[in-house]
Amino acid sequence: MKRELSWILAGLAYVAPPAWAYLEQASVYESVQAQHGYICGLPMLAIVFIASVASGALSFVSFSLGYASFHYLAKPRSVLRKVELVVLAVPFVCSVGILSTLLAD
Repeated sequence: MKRELSWILAGLAYVAPPAWAYLEQASVYESVQAQHGYICGLPMLAIVFIASVASGALSFVSFSLGYASFHYLAKPRSVLRKVELVVLAVPFVCSVGILSTLLAD
């Protein structure tokens, strides 16, 4: 059950926040163009930042559940399960990279 839930959360981490960010940015562009206004980049950056945090949080929970499932496997553990853990952790690692870049002095 933990493994299936981790894959569901990983799928959400890969799809939901980027899709939300795309739709939200399109909505902002559309509303600004309808008013013939100025488009500032800070709201777009904030949308990407929020999507990155959401994706990283989902990925962290997904990786934690995947690791718990992996930990209870009998040894020797397959290489594919190790690759699975790497795939589960990629959005979290990217999110930490984006956050550290944006928050660095």
